[in-house]
Amino acid sequence: MSKCLAAWLLRVFICLLADYRIKTKEISQFVNRYKSYDGSYKYLEWKCQLHDGLVYSTAKDITYHKNIEDSLSHSRDLMRYVIEHNRSNVTVIDRKMYYLYVSQSYLDSCNLSGQNIIGRNHYDIHPNMPEKWKKVHQRALNGEIIREEEDIYIGEDGKKEWMQW
Repeated sequence: MSKCLAAWLLRVFICLLADYRIKTKEISQFVNRYKSYDGSYKYLEWKCQLHDGLVYSTAKDITYHKNIEDSLSHSRDLMRYVIEHNRSNVTVIDRKMYYLYVSQSYLDSCNLSGQNIIGRNHYDIHPNMPEKWKKVHQRALNGEIIREEEDIYIGEDGKKEWMQW
């Protein structure tokens, strides 16, 4: 089968599939991946509309954006893996104090093992956080680099814990 015929059959198949899915109100937009003549893969985003019994469709090459999304997803997965398996207590939070990443060591040290705290607010997890630490957090979020060689934290159970941060 020639390349031109194969490409034409692919287009016909995609149009028939789109026609069926639009008529059944199943979809009006989809993405497909195909192998181009040079051997590379391309992603097309199709938008379809049924009008007067005909299917009108447009395709947009989104390969560049799809590759960026895949790369970002890989980077996030790698960062999550490195942080989760870090032996130190590590957390990454956003500017509103919501957890983005946490190490298992942090969860263990805070008696939170087995809980998923991603997306939850730090102050909801630690409701008895001293006001002085909340102020330090805000200063750090504003870009200031702050450290303390010895600081005491009194837990909810009254247990005193010396910390360095």
